[in-house]
Amino acid sequence: MQEFDFNQLTKIRTPTESYTRHYPEIVALANKQLEEQLWFSSEMVVELDRMQLLYELTEDQLHAVKTVLQLFLRYELIVGEEFWNGLMIQTFPRPEVKLAASILGMTELAIHAEFYNQINVQLGLDKDEDYIAYINDTELKGRIDWLQDVLSGEDKVLACTIFGLTETALLFSSFAILKSFQSNGYNLIPVIARGANQSAVDEDLHGMVAAEIINTYYAELGTTLKEDTERASTVYQAVQYAFEHECRIINMAIPSGKLNGQTAEDYMDYVKVRLNLFCTRIGLDEPFPGIVSKIADWFEQNTYAYKVIDFFSAGMGQEYESSWNEQAFIAGWKEGKEGA
Repeated sequence: MQEFDFNQLTKIRTPTESYTRHYPEIVALANKQLEEQLWFSSEMVVELDRMQLLYELTEDQLHAVKTVLQLFLRYELIVGEEFWNGLMIQTFPRPEVKLAASILGMTELAIHAEFYNQINVQLGLDKDEDYIAYINDTELKGRIDWLQDVLSGEDKVLACTIFGLTETALLFSSFAILKSFQSNGYNLIPVIARGANQSAVDEDLHGMVAAEIINTYYAELGTTLKEDTERASTVYQAVQYAFEHECRIINMAIPSGKLNGQTAEDYMDYVKVRLNLFCTRIGLDEPFPGIVSKIADWFEQNTYAYKVIDFFSAGMGQEYESSWNEQAFIAGWKEGKEGA
């Protein structure tokens, strides 16, 4: 078997003053965020969901929303500030990676975090003590501490590889919880479900970019992550830890064991689906082969349907097409009629 130095500085890990393009696929993937998936938190008027949040959701439903929100905002800040605009460009200091990091980091900090904070405001959870409440919860703090440990690891390539979990898998059970309010016959909090849809589309794209960078590094080495058995073993350990921690978070969000027609185990099965996807994207075998998820069907179905614009619904339509102005729409129709 050929011997590889799995820590050598390949081209993608070597700083350059040039702007010559060597990694067009990284740029193309990242630009999808701007050219096909761009949206703004101001388009999501979460206040429209306020009455349902306060008066129509059951106690269990509201508890689930509040629980996942405790992590969402903090995750976006870590991923935007410390991963894309920190660890990733330090480890792979190429212009294409820097471009991608600037786009994806902006999305996390200026769009996702702002959207989730709108929900905090509507629930009255926007005080200093609310934003750091996770510190007082050992389960939530443990999850954040784990992310910080990953970021601070000595093996930066391994850290970037494992951190791809946050984009491809870790938040998706929470997205599923929020999207369930617009699935299986439920028609609640449409704006929040809409934002969760767009966020899920974005995070999946971000996971693809992270995987492309890692795969490019190994291609330049002339091998694969699967052949890098020491790192691969650590990635599988991280996957198992992530799954177990996701299960604990799901149990915290759904203490009754069922939410919006799905059991807690259903949400856990969907975590396995996303973790399988994370591994296959970076060339590893599925850690949960043969898993069947009830949630995967409607999650993907209503995400696809969501891309078809519906101007007259507060909860449907992909955001980069949805920032239409009602008065301008009417004025344009009148002008056309008068000019006919």
